[in-house]
Amino acid sequence: MTVQEVIEYARDSELRQLIFGELSDDSDVQESRDKAIISYINLGLIELYKRFALSVKAEIVRTNPEVNMYYLRNLDILKVIHIYDASGTTLVEQRSVDDEEYDIKQLTPITYLFRNPIDEDIAFVYTSSPARVGKLTDEVVILDVMLEALLHYIGYRANMTLDGAINAENNTHYMRFEKSCTELKNMGFGEVVHMPFKSIGSKGFV
Repeated sequence: MTVQEVIEYARDSELRQLIFGELSDDSDVQESRDKAIISYINLGLIELYKRFALSVKAEIVRTNPEVNMYYLRNLDILKVIHIYDASGTTLVEQRSVDDEEYDIKQLTPITYLFRNPIDEDIAFVYTSSPARVGKLTDEVVILDVMLEALLHYIGYRANMTLDGAINAENNTHYMRFEKSCTELKNMGFGEVVHMPFKSIGSKGFV
């Protein structure tokens, strides 16, 4: 669905009682309202992608024996979920500070220390953030079943912006958002699906 369609849904539902739900003859005013709603859409998409792993990608890192520490460069990383070596074997991560039986240690969300790196390609599989939307014709990439949750989040953000504090209406919208997310998890959308290994040279990783 497009940004315009989401805005129309929001105006007819969560924003119906707010100024955002009112159409204006002043094009500048209407453009300003649309811009605000688009920012809420982007924030809502980020929250949904964090919770439901709607996009899974991989970054390939070339290692060598001379360097132990490596940084991931992709800016859309939400969480690394699997790390494979060139043969498809899952690298063992350190579980505790006393654990000595590991292949790789996570120092920060995007920084990793290899215990014994060799000359090979390592695949870091991660859940990614959504592409930002900015125009009314842009596609909002979520499953149709998640539209309700997105609308509740838009309502939550709009109420918070108008009031500047957590009030009853704002809290109600957030509780509705959480309820929608819980229903989605109960439907099976809450877990990251295991991504089977594919050759690094195949379409699975490039």
